[in-house]
Amino acid sequence: MVAFVQPFSLDGKAGGARILRTLVESAPEPCLSVNTAVGNPPDAAEGEIHVPGRPVVPVLDRFARIQRLVTSNLDVLYGGDLENRLVTAFKKNGVTAVHAIPHGIDFWYAFRAARKIGVPFFLNVHDELYYNLYGVPYLSYAVKRLAEVWRNADGVFVISEVMGEEYCRRYGQRDYTIVTDGLTQVASQPRSVASQSRRVYMMGSAHMSYRENFRVLFEGLSLLKDAHPDWNISLTIRGGFPYDVQSSIPLIQLPWGTQEEVESDLDEVDILYMPLPFEERHAPLARFSMATKLITYLGSGLPILFHGPEYAAACRLLRKYDAATIVDANEATLLASTITDGTEFGQKAENALHLARTQFMASHQRSKFWSVLGSSHVDA
Repeated sequence: MVAFVQPFSLDGKAGGARILRTLVESAPEPCLSVNTAVGNPPDAAEGEIHVPGRPVVPVLDRFARIQRLVTSNLDVLYGGDLENRLVTAFKKNGVTAVHAIPHGIDFWYAFRAARKIGVPFFLNVHDELYYNLYGVPYLSYAVKRLAEVWRNADGVFVISEVMGEEYCRRYGQRDYTIVTDGLTQVASQPRSVASQSRRVYMMGSAHMSYRENFRVLFEGLSLLKDAHPDWNISLTIRGGFPYDVQSSIPLIQLPWGTQEEVESDLDEVDILYMPLPFEERHAPLARFSMATKLITYLGSGLPILFHGPEYAAACRLLRKYDAATIVDANEATLLASTITDGTEFGQKAENALHLARTQFMASHQRSKFWSVLGSSHVDA
C-alpha cells in the first residue's frame, strides 16, 4: 500500500491532482490518498482519507492574507501532531511506502512519519516552495527541510529537467525522474486554422500573476481586430477569470470542466494560450514548473501560443522542439503580429504532436514513476 500525502484531494481540479490521477490509474499495487488540507475539503476521492495539517481558526482562516502571515504558523506548531496522526493512519492502513508533494510543510511530517515506521519515502516536486509559500513566515524553515528530504528520500521526482538540474545544484546531486501529467490519446494530425479566425482559448484558472499577460493579450487582440475587422476574434477561458477587463474583444467564460468538455471546447477554437508572468517576483512560478494544461495542448493538434519569459521551463521545452509560437516579451504589437501571421502554425502543431507522442503519453509517465517506486519498495 503506497500512501500519497498532499494538501489537496486526488479529485481536485488543479494540476497536482491531475498528475496524481494519471500516475495512480491502473497502479500495480494498492494506493491510499491522504489529503492534509486544512478544513473540510471540497473534493473527496473514493477511499481517500482526510488528515488535516492543523485545526481551523474560523475568525482568521477566512482572510487569505492573515492566513499566510499569522495562522500559517500553526502549520509548524501542530506539525508534531500531524506527524503522529500520519503514523497512526499509515499503520492502520498497512502502508509500505510514502509519497509526498511539497506544496506546504506537510511533506516534512510525512517524511518523518515514514521514517518512524521504517518504510521508503518518495519526494515529488511540482512547484517551488518559494512560490507556494511566498509571504509565509516559515518559508526558510520549509526550504531547509526540503533540502534535507531531497538528500535523504529513497527516490525523487521533478516536473521538469531544469528543476532537476537546479535542485541538484542547490541541495545535492541525485538521480531524479521527470514525471507529469500524461495523455491517453493524441490528435492524428494538426488541425487547420481558418485564415480569418483567431479564436484564442485557455484552460485552467487564470492565476492572478497572469494579469499583465491578459492585459497585453486583450490589447494585442484589439490591434488585430482594428486591422482585420471582419475576422472572428475572441478569447475563451475554461476554469475561471478573476479580472475585470474592459475590451471590445468577446470574452467567453466557462466553468471548470471535465476532460470531455475541454475536448469539446477544442473543436470550436483556433489557438491555445499558454501564459506565464514576466515579473521577476513571479519567477519561481515560471522558471521550473510545467503547467499540466501544456500536456493537453501538446496532444490537441492545435497551435500553441506561449506568452511568457524565455527562461521558463515551458518555453525552453517548446523552443527546443519548435512546438509552439513563442512571444517572450510582453508587447501588444508583437503579440498581434505573431497571431496574425500564422504561417508556421501547422508545422509547429505537428512538432507538438510528435513531442506528445514521444514524451507525454500517460503509459510512459506511469512506467517511469512506478519503476522508481518498485525499485526501492520493500514490503513491510
